[in-house]
Amino acid sequence: MKIAFIGAGNMATGLGKHWAAKGHELFFSHSRDIEKLKKQAAAVSPTAKTGTAAEACNFAEVIVLTTPYDAAPEALKAAGDLKGKLLW
Repeated sequence: MKIAFIGAGNMATGLGKHWAAKGHELFFSHSRDIEKLKKQAAAVSPTAKTGTAAEACNFAEVIVLTTPYDAAPEALKAAGDLKGKLLW
């Protein structure tokens, strides 16, 4: 399954490690520091992708919102159209 994270903190990393071990394809997005995002994604899975929230939503079947509560509205706006996606 293709899973994307909007927000790339501890929750995304923790969940990502479990799902990567099960063979799921992962995409990490919506970080203020793109280099940190890339390093974090690579630490979770060597095949994990990184990019914008909109790219993450285009990639994935399941979108996991892992931002702080006050950052959620901005993150969802950046994600764009979520029609046909499962938002968790």
